[in-house]
Amino acid sequence: ISEDGYEYGSRQTNADDWRGVGHYARNCTARPRIKDDAYLQTQLLIAQKEEAGIQLQAEEYDLMAAAVDLDEIEEVNANCILMANLQQASTSEVKYTELLKPIHESHKVPQNNNDVISEDTSVDQGGETVEQHLVNFEDTRALYESLYQNLAIEVEKVNSVNRKLNETNVDMTTELARYKNQE
Repeated sequence: ISEDGYEYGSRQTNADDWRGVGHYARNCTARPRIKDDAYLQTQLLIAQKEEAGIQLQAEEYDLMAAAVDLDEIEEVNANCILMANLQQASTSEVKYTELLKPIHESHKVPQNNNDVISEDTSVDQGGETVEQHLVNFEDTRALYESLYQNLAIEVEKVNSVNRKLNETNVDMTTELARYKNQE
């Protein structure tokens, strides 16, 4: 559905397997496409109306609900894509377990618990030595440490998802074999 340069509503994702059979991820809500500043201005006006207690029109309420639910929409889209991929994988009779293996300990980035702070804050740039301010240096170090911790958390999340997908793949393979034996 398209109105005023914006797209709303749900879409179906088509994926063909090796036999040419199409599978659809049904009713996957797609994120509204923000094409210009007018969308953001409209959202601001709607939010101001709502805050002032002015009754919203149906279209305004729908726009506001779409903006509030963007995180949920992204999660639904990700789940729809996952389901379409699982459906395609289960019907193509190809094992994907090697793709789902977690990162082994030898491939993980080692933890740095040294708590070493470098006292040298000078940086060589183009043959010249530039002195960094200690505050900027510590802020940068804290930022890198935070990024590193966030990356470690994300890697663990990916490994967890991969383990769950591997278990699901085994279950679906077993179910497929059981189904074929019934035929």
